This record gives sequence, structure tokens and C-alpha cells, in this order.
Amino acid sequence: MQQQRASMFFHQGEWRVRQVIHRLSVLWAILWGAMWSGGEGHAQYIATSADNICAGEVVNMYINVAPWYPNPVDADPDDWQFTWLPAYLFNGASTQAVSVVMNDSELIEVEAIAPDGELWVVSIFLDVYPAFSVTASSDVAVCSTDGIQLSAVADTPVALNWTWSPAVGLSDAGIPNPVIVGEVNQIYTVTAEVAAPNGEGCTAQDVVAVDALGPELELGGDVVACTGEEVTLSSGFTASTEHLWTLPDGTTSDAISVAVNAAGTVSLTVETVDGCSATDAVQVGFSDGPVLDIEVPEGICESTGAVLDATPVSANGAPFSYAWSTGASGPALWVNATGSYAVTVVDGAGCSSSATVEVNALPSPPVMLPADTAFCFDDFPDAVYLLQVAGGFSGYEWNTGAMSNTVVVEGPGTYEVEVTNTVGCTTFMRCRVEAFCGMPLLFVPTAFSPDGNDLNEVLRIEGRNLMDLDFQLFNRWGEKVWTADEVGDYWHGQGPGGTHYVDGGPYVWVARFRYVMDSAGTASAWEERTGSIQVLR
Repeated sequence: MQQQRASMFFHQGEWRVRQVIHRLSVLWAILWGAMWSGGEGHAQYIATSADNICAGEVVNMYINVAPWYPNPVDADPDDWQFTWLPAYLFNGASTQAVSVVMNDSELIEVEAIAPDGELWVVSIFLDVYPAFSVTASSDVAVCSTDGIQLSAVADTPVALNWTWSPAVGLSDAGIPNPVIVGEVNQIYTVTAEVAAPNGEGCTAQDVVAVDALGPELELGGDVVACTGEEVTLSSGFTASTEHLWTLPDGTTSDAISVAVNAAGTVSLTVETVDGCSATDAVQVGFSDGPVLDIEVPEGICESTGAVLDATPVSANGAPFSYAWSTGASGPALWVNATGSYAVTVVDGAGCSSSATVEVNALPSPPVMLPADTAFCFDDFPDAVYLLQVAGGFSGYEWNTGAMSNTVVVEGPGTYEVEVTNTVGCTTFMRCRVEAFCGMPLLFVPTAFSPDGNDLNEVLRIEGRNLMDLDFQLFNRWGEKVWTADEVGDYWHGQGPGGTHYVDGGPYVWVARFRYVMDSAGTASAWEERTGSIQVLR
């Protein structure tokens, strides 16, 4: 229940007096009920389901008896008897909660007889907002609805909120007199809602049917066809609709469709049997296909090539599609070989133009630098390293400043050369040189003396370009005494576990390793070396 309303209760001995009082004055009944309902320890009331009650609305009501008899046993509604008055309204309802359709304001009473026979009476005055009606303007059926004003009035003086639904096609769906915008075929429902506190939310409705009888004529967008073709335009209407076509040459036609073979404006006016008309026009144009002017650059060299551009001279007719004899599908084609190159360009109307160009590519110097390479500068510091291309051409230019077909490699880096022949064509090449010594080196001393004199105290594994090293040292009885897995590992001559020093004498070692074969990091197969060490004491 949403709202507790003013109510009143009476003891059985006051019942007759109350009947007379409430019939004399509804106001007196309300004041009397307010006085009694404010009594100490009591909160009896009839609750209703709405703050504002509109005529014709279903109202749910409920009487609470628990405040009179706090004991749950005595307050069980199933043990009470209820009579709702006036009887004509409630049709003999005898339940604690009732539902009733209210059309007029009314004083509502409920007689509640407790399980012990005691009679209590509670009253409430329900203020029902009277029914009202909305009258909308007459249905509309005209050739053009654009600018037609709708209207609605209500037979109530209070402030109202207006809503037209749907809102589509209306200048303002929240006023009683909106204007139609455009051609509309729609049934509108207008609703007026009371905005005043008394009756807020009470509504009335009416409907208006709007029909635009004028024909909807749409010939579509402008048309472009290929020269020599014929364009057919159709109205989309049947022969019962009058047609008047006007063609670019000034001739007219009353047919449903017309054939156009000249460029210009084509207009059509149609008129229906209702006397409603509409006019539309399109532009018809004809295309000879894209205009092509492909320029072939002079002095195309095989090494550098050139770009052929088939973009049409004018953008009229775009977008364009391209099909080259090489299979390429863009406007530009890079070429570097002698031959014929054909292209077909199609505009947006499907009209095409084709062109073929001849290309004569001049030869470029057929020179070749070695692939990226590596030199072992550390092992052979006095060696002279050279990079060379074929000789006999007109010019050479290295990034080092050298001007011959040979350049001295001073160290790691990128070396570039541009070679020019007698016809002015060039070839550009580069080579990356890295420092790399691929020969693996393993050095193991033949003797050392761990005797505490700070001279030759340790056995150290030395080497270069070793990877995955597995070095093992054995005594004369084949017992392993030390292992190493990296260049630079060293041994003090201690036995396994480091608890003592080994005896002097010969020791045998076995080393397995892999090395890097090239600058790309390629690993070699496993290799094995053996040797002996003399421990001096």
C-alpha cells in the first residue's frame, strides 16, 4: 500500500452517534476520525494504493487490526468479520483487503468485529478526480501533410501535460498543437495528463489518423552511361497514374518509362486519381571513358626503373579501376625492363579506355659485390683485405672515397659502391663486413707448481671461440680430480672436495667442445682434444 489516509475508529457504544455525524458532514467525519486516530497506543487506518485516484481507476484498500490487539492470536484477520460500506460499491465484500473501481468521491467505511465481539469502525474519504475527455482534431487526408497543424483540447480547467505518440513527424510532441513536418502516414495518440496536485497522473486520450495522399516519386540519383548506350528511366507507378516526362531535347512522353540517349535533365510529373501530384528530375550524362595520357620517362635504367602513371587526365567519372597487362591493379606501375605495357581503366559508369606504352630500358652495370662476409683481423693484423667489383666501367664511387673498382677493407663496417656505365645508368650495391675468427683455440699448460711461492700457482684453461666446453682432469689411476666448463676456469691443485692437495706427478686431461663456425653463430660438431699436465711439488 502506498498511502495512509486520514481515518477514524469508534467503539461499539458510539456507533449510532457516528452514523448520524458522518452523514451530516463528510468534513466532520474526517475531523472526528483524525481526533480518534490520534489516540494513545492506536494507529488504526485504511491504506490505499494511490495518492491520487482517477475516475474509473481500481483502488486497493486495506484495514490493519494489529494495533488494536497486539496479541497475535487476537489479531488474526481470519477470526475477524469485516463489512465494507457503502454496500453498492463493495458488493458485500467481507475481507480485510478489497479492490474497487472508483468513479466518484466517496466516504468509505469498514465495520470490523473482533474475535471477542467488539465492534470497531474506521472511515476514510476518497477524493476521486472526475473523468474528463480529450478531443483531437479530425483525421487528416491531404495530398501533402507538410505544415499541417494538429490540435487537441480537454474539458477540464486544470493544467495538463500533453504527449503525442509516436513523436515521429511532429514539430513538438509535448504540446497540444504540434505541426507535421514532411509527408506522414501515421496514427497518432494524444494523451493529456493532469499536472495539478489534485488528480496528478489522471489521463484521457484521443487518436488522429494522418494520411499523405500525394505520390512518393523518386527517380534516383543522377545517371551516367557509356556513349552509344541508352538509359531507361521508370516512374514505378502504374498506368492509372498520369505521367508527363520532359526529355533533354524538349520532347515529352506520357508513358510509364522512357528511353534517354542524349545528355541533359529529365523531369517527370505524376498525378494520381486523387488529384495529388509530385515532380522529380535527374541528370543523364554519357561518358567516352577515362582520358589517358601515360608519359614514359626518358633514360629508364634497368637498375633504377621508372613509374608509369595511368591516372586519367580528369577526375570526372571517378572512382576508377585499373588492369595492367602485368597483372597489377593500381594506377602506378614500376617497370625496369624493355617491353610493351598495356592498361585498361574503367570509370564509375563502367566505361573503359585502354592504352599501350613501349618501354626501352637501358642496361645497368652487371656488377656484384660479395655477400656479407667476415675477416679475422685479430689473427692476421698485417694482412690486406679487399672488396672488388668488375672493372671497365665509366665510374666507381665507394662510401670510403675510393674511385676504383677495388676498395681496401680497413675494419668491420658497411661498404657501398655505385658503378656508372657509358649510358649513364648506375648500379648500387653494399656489403657488410664483420670481424670474426672462426678457428677454435684451446690452450692447456703442460705443467704448474702449486707450491705457495706465487709463481705458476694455478692451472688455467685458455682459449678462443669455444662453446659448450667439457674439460676433465684424471690422475694416474683414472680418478677424476677436477672439471671445467668455461675458458678462464682454474685449478689450485686440490683434490676432489678441496680437502687436500694432490700429489706431484703427471695428470691426463680430456676436453670436448664446440665452436662458432661463422658470424651467424652456427655451432660446429663436438670435437675432442687430449693432453697431460705435470704437477710440480
